[in-house]
Amino acid sequence: MTELQYSTVISTNDHMWNTGSQWYYDVGKSALNCVRSALATARGEPASFPDIPSAVRSSLATAHVEPTSILDLPSGHGRVCRMLRAAFPDAHLTVCDLDRDAVDFCAAEFNATPVYSQEDISSVSLDQSFDLIWCGSLFRIASNGQPFLGFSPTICRRMACSSSPPMDGSRSSGCEKDF
Repeated sequence: MTELQYSTVISTNDHMWNTGSQWYYDVGKSALNCVRSALATARGEPASFPDIPSAVRSSLATAHVEPTSILDLPSGHGRVCRMLRAAFPDAHLTVCDLDRDAVDFCAAEFNATPVYSQEDISSVSLDQSFDLIWCGSLFRIASNGQPFLGFSPTICRRMACSSSPPMDGSRSSGCEKDF
């Protein structure tokens, strides 16, 4: 596998960059690894389902599961968005955040559709559904994720989410929900 080629352009307003370049990029790559793991599970790759018959695993593993539409919510200034764009260059990418400067930066730098969020996420209007939704910190910010889970049926049929690791290094929680 070749090394992922991603944009290293950083907004001067990106407060996450203050943590240092190595950590900044590593967090973005970690998020992409979570996405790839979820896609591997969707394809039924052997590591995901070790107990199913090999013929079934082989058939599932050949299935092409690539997102064609991606939502990064909240996108910030693109720590994860840059990795998503590099990994899925042909996907339609939408970025959404309360920080309008961050949304504008990501839209311009990563060829994404900008959506300005609201404090009440249920008032945000998206004109499409998405194959992949990355929710890096939304569940830590929102009260138990409830505002987002009430909003999400309008934009996806099935959601697998993994929140980014907490800043204190403890384990993060994930969820999967059918709509």
